[in-house]
Amino acid sequence: MSEANGVSSKAPTTCVLNLPSNFAVALLAGFFLTGTLACAEQPHVVDELLGKVISVADGDTVTVLVNKEQLRVRLEGIDAPESNQSFGARAKQALSGLVFGKTVTVKKIGTDRFGRTLGVIMVGDIDANAKMIEDGWAWHYKQYNKEYRLAQLEDAARKAKRGLWADPSPLAPWEFRARQRTPRPVPESSDETPLTFWLNVSSGVRHNSTCEHFGQTKRGRSCGPDEGRPCGKCGG
Repeated sequence: MSEANGVSSKAPTTCVLNLPSNFAVALLAGFFLTGTLACAEQPHVVDELLGKVISVADGDTVTVLVNKEQLRVRLEGIDAPESNQSFGARAKQALSGLVFGKTVTVKKIGTDRFGRTLGVIMVGDIDANAKMIEDGWAWHYKQYNKEYRLAQLEDAARKAKRGLWADPSPLAPWEFRARQRTPRPVPESSDETPLTFWLNVSSGVRHNSTCEHFGQTKRGRSCGPDEGRPCGKCGG
């Protein structure tokens, strides 16, 4: 200990927090997992475009007018019911209410195989993609998007039975499309000519179209397979 100007000076005290080794490992793992999820939640934005939504095709596709050019935009990370599928019209109506006629920012993620821009549509501070999932009008498209927050929004919408989740077992649009692509079985054609029948009105005997007496009696008419008595030769 040393003294200067009548004041004692001591070496600073270091506080050491002793944590159990397993707790420390769990804590570090938690930090690592949180960082990993945060990275996974951020799709790479390659461009930002400002425009006006001039048409809505369905619950996940719109046309945006950008610098006097029409841009077809597929909302990235979501999949809404097809137009000819249950809830398709309702999903389109929901998206229209969010974006139609409004100035939006398209955060471009990429381009799909149909040439459409894949992007997140922002209406002010509202993420339209996430909002469609949150309100129960679209699925989180997990095959192509791994955002944890979108998965959470879908789970919450399902539990609350919002939108299409009011149906206890709604058909996912990718399954609906797969069923539409599956060819329906074609009935096997038959080379056999269907039998027709002739009734001899005088005798009450029924002949089928393979019989030599079919249509040859003086008094007769077409009949059904159960009328009259069957011919002894052709079996009627």
